[in-house]
Amino acid sequence: GDSIEEAVITKGGRTMKRTHLGMMTLLALVLGACGNGQTKDSGTETTQVAQGATTAEVTTQTTTTVAPKVDNKELYVKVFEDIRTVKELGADVAGKLNVPLEYWAANSLNKQKDSLQYLFYDINGDGVDELFIGHTSNGKPFTVVAYYLDGKTPKILHQSYVAEAGGARSAFSFFKGGLLYTVEFLSGTGNGEAKVFKLEPKGAGLTLVNSLKFEKMEFKLEDLGLKKEDTIDLTKMDWKEFK
Repeated sequence: GDSIEEAVITKGGRTMKRTHLGMMTLLALVLGACGNGQTKDSGTETTQVAQGATTAEVTTQTTTTVAPKVDNKELYVKVFEDIRTVKELGADVAGKLNVPLEYWAANSLNKQKDSLQYLFYDINGDGVDELFIGHTSNGKPFTVVAYYLDGKTPKILHQSYVAEAGGARSAFSFFKGGLLYTVEFLSGTGNGEAKVFKLEPKGAGLTLVNSLKFEKMEFKLEDLGLKKEDTIDLTKMDWKEFK
């Protein structure tokens, strides 16, 4: 009955977890002014032509054009197509998705299809939002899968799931500094592996920062260089319902 997040975070009192392209157009308008005049001397009929100094007046106009931000739903349109497929077909969607999901992650989304939610949030502060898909669990959003953009291509950051056979568990959370914390283990033994990745800016992918293998879920966040107070609480963000 406990959520996977609760199973991963707490055991025996221990804490377990872990440009816009602006275009500048400069327009210079050069205005030239020429003047000339005649003077006649009273004693002579000599005409003197005085050429006035030519003055070039430069007026610079600066126009800044900021490209409109592309709608996040357009950037992640293939993911939204995938979620509709999962809602319709269930977990057996191998070969039918633009961005493949783990079987049990797809199963979780399908079973909770009436309470699915999504969130756009910039985890690493590079100006590009990541996408989080989840459902309501114990009255709060629970993230099942997270995506990032590699250029214009959505890719999976990580997936949460509870296998209904075999006891495999997977969960993840995020920490300040663009850090992704993942835990994968077997429920029967409590043995598994925890990892910390850094989400590099502008779709450069994930860099492994730290990892450890554990037994009986015995490890602490500090073992991975993480602090609980640096957790990014996605449940407090502005989630939207799928319609």
